[in-house]
Amino acid sequence: MNDDQRRRMQDISDRLGRGLDEIDSCIARTAIMSDEIAQIMQEAMSRRPIPCR
Repeated sequence: MNDDQRRRMQDISDRLGRGLDEIDSCIARTAIMSDEIAQIMQEAMSRRPIPCR
């Protein structure tokens, strides 16, 4: 490989790394949001009156 090809490969590698970091961040944020939604739903369910039969 010549220097130009090495630089191009390094650029591609850097961009892929940043993209993977962004995906990891999205996964972490999604997990946090899922936990928050589950907590809100649990709180809402615990506030609901129990129906009488």
